[in-house]
Amino acid sequence: MSELFSTDTKGLTPVIGIILITSITVVMAAIIGGFVVGLGAETEDQSPIPTTDFEPEIDGEKLVVTHQGGQGIEQGETLTLQVETEEGDVDTKTTIDGMTAGDTIETVIGDDLNLDVKDGDTITVNMVWEADRADVTGKVLEEHEFTLNIEDE
Repeated sequence: MSELFSTDTKGLTPVIGIILITSITVVMAAIIGGFVVGLGAETEDQSPIPTTDFEPEIDGEKLVVTHQGGQGIEQGETLTLQVETEEGDVDTKTTIDGMTAGDTIETVIGDDLNLDVKDGDTITVNMVWEADRADVTGKVLEEHEFTLNIEDE
């Protein structure tokens, strides 16, 4: 009977160590698994943003933007040219018909865009993409800055 209630604890330490290591492993696996599953759920709901290459050119007051390549702007998506002057005046021109490589948008600053500009003014042109989805509210794809060289007639 004395052997049954022995105070010998030599085998107890390895058992407790194994239990602790196993529980730490289970907790870490749960944390990492939750993190990985959480990241996957977030990326599924995001809309893809097109990778495009635009080449804007300015000739006097005429602004020509050419889609050089990359993903196109699809039907139901819009590309807005947002032109801002040094004084902070802003006007826009929007295309809603889609746009693929080689397509151009032309506008005349001062006529099509209601902006008062003169020779030597600096303008900023933003290409803003919007999709017909609730999660896309306007993503600036590219930004370009120009100094106007307007010849007097």
